[in-house]
Amino acid sequence: EGDSFRIDEPIYLYIEPIGYTIKENPKSSYEFGFFADFTIEGEDGKVLGGQKDFAKLDFKSWNFNTEITLTFTYTISFFSIQVFPQYPDLFSHQDNQ
Repeated sequence: EGDSFRIDEPIYLYIEPIGYTIKENPKSSYEFGFFADFTIEGEDGKVLGGQKDFAKLDFKSWNFNTEITLTFTYTISFFSIQVFPQYPDLFSHQDNQ
């Protein structure tokens, strides 16, 4: 719980996107998709790492889907112990809004 996680501890995200556009293609199927970014910030708010467009999620369906859920599992293990001298085995996750 909270916004701090141990190195190698999985972080589970459950996402329900809103405001996306669904396109009907000529074969009467529907297409939509998402790009996913992530950033990791230190306790001081400084960006330590991340990646833009690390996932491109394309969906195609014969049904007009209006409710979509996505799940992500992050396991971050690439930070050295020097990143947080006070808490060497913790890092902070903060939503970037």
